[in-house]
Amino acid sequence: TADVPKSNSDRYEDAPLAQPNPNPNPSKRKLGMFSKPSCVVLLKNMVSADDADELEMLAEETKGECLKFGPVESCLVQQLPPSITLEVGKGAEIAVPDSERVRTFVKFERQDSAIRAYRDMNGRFFAGRQIAASFFDETKFDRMELAPSLGEW
Repeated sequence: TADVPKSNSDRYEDAPLAQPNPNPNPSKRKLGMFSKPSCVVLLKNMVSADDADELEMLAEETKGECLKFGPVESCLVQQLPPSITLEVGKGAEIAVPDSERVRTFVKFERQDSAIRAYRDMNGRFFAGRQIAASFFDETKFDRMELAPSLGEW
């Protein structure tokens, strides 16, 4: 028969204790919610598509607000139609939710500025609406490939 420990502490008597990493490298830490940070932040749900008649003014106001996080290279606002065709197989027409129809892209000069903007803007209220922030692929932004991807909403 096997020996049965007399108490729970006996069970762990010979187990090695966890040791701290002797060579921690802070640059290799996991980024958590920032798994793919970039210099471009995408802000959604700032205004409804019905209120988006002043897109240029929204871009200027957003850029001005984002300057507190660091230098901004550009800010542009895109308005999507009520439905779009995404390249999936033969293409599928998908209704675009109102909260997704106006997309504001802010490109920062530095990634750390974009991270600060994300932290501050995500969940914040603007014109009675809660902003949803995410990072956007910098290469796609530079190529002006701004269409949403299939899994985006």
